[in-house]
Amino acid sequence: MANLLWHRLAANTREDCPVGQATFAKFAVTNGFVPAFPVQYKALAQFTATTTEETSSNTAQAYVAHLRSYHINLAIPLQYSTTNASGAFFEAPLVNMVKD
Repeated sequence: MANLLWHRLAANTREDCPVGQATFAKFAVTNGFVPAFPVQYKALAQFTATTTEETSSNTAQAYVAHLRSYHINLAIPLQYSTTNASGAFFEAPLVNMVKD
């Protein structure tokens, strides 16, 4: 377990994640979700819907995975939200609808 915590994300995951993080950060600030991090549920749901509409569901899924990995890497609890502290919202139905 200590080894996993020490190494956290694989190098190739760390290289890809900045794209999703930067895209989300720009979206969050533009839409009034400040600070962008830690991610708020409402911001993530809107971001997922917008990204799916503007690009593809695969891109939206990848960006959500990037944001989840970012939280894990910084040891931010995945259920954290400034508006709703119940439940791991990275796995919430509104966020995961893009998988269908």
